[in-house]
Amino acid sequence: MIVEGYHVEPLTPDRFDDFVAVVGNSGIGGCWCMYWTCPSSVAWGEGCKGGSRASNRQAFRDLVDAGPPPGLLAYDAGDPVAWCRVMPRTSLPGLANSRYFKTDLDIDGV
Repeated sequence: MIVEGYHVEPLTPDRFDDFVAVVGNSGIGGCWCMYWTCPSSVAWGEGCKGGSRASNRQAFRDLVDAGPPPGLLAYDAGDPVAWCRVMPRTSLPGLANSRYFKTDLDIDGV
């Protein structure tokens, strides 16, 4: 799919290295986009944040490998340049407990 000059593809296992190219070898502070997968800030502190960057990277890799794709990668002239998570809110339990992102508008599949 072409979006405003960018080529957009789902993040599939064969594109994991492109994802790493976007977020860097440390996965943006070691998080590896795993924060919202934790049900609470306590779970985050005890698990993801308290874990190593390598364990967060592996957890995200497992998420990608298990499918469906957890988001989209954007390419510019063939180079990966951006990433956006796109998945059902129910797959991100941390959102349900967030005072900023909690909503009563959640419906199945959103």
